Amino acid sequence: MKMRLFVSSVVVQFLVLKHFQMVNHPTFHTTLQFHPPPTIVNTISQRIQTNGIIWIVIGAIQILLGISVNWVLLIVGVLNLVSSIQDINYSKSFPLNPVGIVNKVKPLTGPIITLIYNLVIGGIIGVAGSIYYFIAVRGFVLENEQAFLEIENLQSDNL
Repeated sequence: MKMRLFVSSVVVQFLVLKHFQMVNHPTFHTTLQFHPPPTIVNTISQRIQTNGIIWIVIGAIQILLGISVNWVLLIVGVLNLVSSIQDINYSKSFPLNPVGIVNKVKPLTGPIITLIYNLVIGGIIGVAGSIYYFIAVRGFVLENEQAFLEIENLQSDNL
């Protein structure tokens, strides 16, 4: 409820500023910039970064096991390492352009494939990363889907 009120107040503030911009009010026309609610954007950014760090650890362990135990683990470890670097990069770019997160996490195909190949080939350790992703990242985004969509709409209106 508090999040809904916060997002609503941000929307109202934005619309008031947008109105002033439309009538070419010089103060608002030159200084209007969109700033999404920092708490929700920062929270998901931190969670995506944590997800990336978890997968770096998992990938490193799988690579070490691949070298010493079974070479097949090398493949899974490298895939997880590449994915983790992409997550960390996304966690840094998302606050600057907070669009597309709902469409990014909504499909289940990628996370389920990651879970399966980590479970079957990469060992049980990969399941921990998948569980964190499903609960902390995907769950949070879907729980706050409306807020993220409003942020995305405001961002696109500002362009």
